[in-house]
Amino acid sequence: MRHEREYIDDWLVKYDGQPVVRWKMLPRSTAAVRTCIHLKGCNGSGKSTIPMQLLRLSKNREYFAARPNTTKPCGVYCPELNLAIVGIYPEGTNCGGCDAVGDTQSVKTILAALWRRDCHIMFEGVIVGDIKSTFYELMKAFNAVNRRELSICFMGTPLKECLRRIQERNGGKPINETLVEQKYRNSLGHLKYYLDQGDIDVKVLNTSGTKVEVLRKFCELYPLEGEWSRS
Repeated sequence: MRHEREYIDDWLVKYDGQPVVRWKMLPRSTAAVRTCIHLKGCNGSGKSTIPMQLLRLSKNREYFAARPNTTKPCGVYCPELNLAIVGIYPEGTNCGGCDAVGDTQSVKTILAALWRRDCHIMFEGVIVGDIKSTFYELMKAFNAVNRRELSICFMGTPLKECLRRIQERNGGKPINETLVEQKYRNSLGHLKYYLDQGDIDVKVLNTSGTKVEVLRKFCELYPLEGEWSRS
């Protein structure tokens, strides 16, 4: 699919007709402490469902860029929640969030830029979810300079349900169940590791129920700044 782009001074300012702002233009918050939420879980666990549902509810969302010469936006900002989500979620594709950014170094660059703003941050994706320590240590290092509430949220989805969702998403085509099982076990290992370290807040989200019900549970765990997030 070909995307239309417009640049000014090497900065992406329009993407498929939608405006793109620089990260420094993201408004500042009146919140005393901001939050950074790292969503984790294996394939099919529902990581991307949370940001996608938040974006659907955010009527005034806007793209942003964290550096010049990018070919697509680096993320989306939801003003109703004062929340910046790393990466974009194109319609009709299962690749979004940090996976849409493309590589871990770019994700680090985006997080570094956002950490200097007073908005909440959320990030997720396979390329960051499979890594145990890199982004865990990065969050703590950033926090030593600019304090945030750090939280890692695991999707509490049973392996059987993860496999069913992937199968459904693939239209019934065969999948590598062994690989999914390995990712599931890795995720459980990461959960235990963070709990043992005890220096970052760790939550497990109950993902049973409809997407609306799961989002409501998430907003109960993370009551951000928007009134509708607590409705």
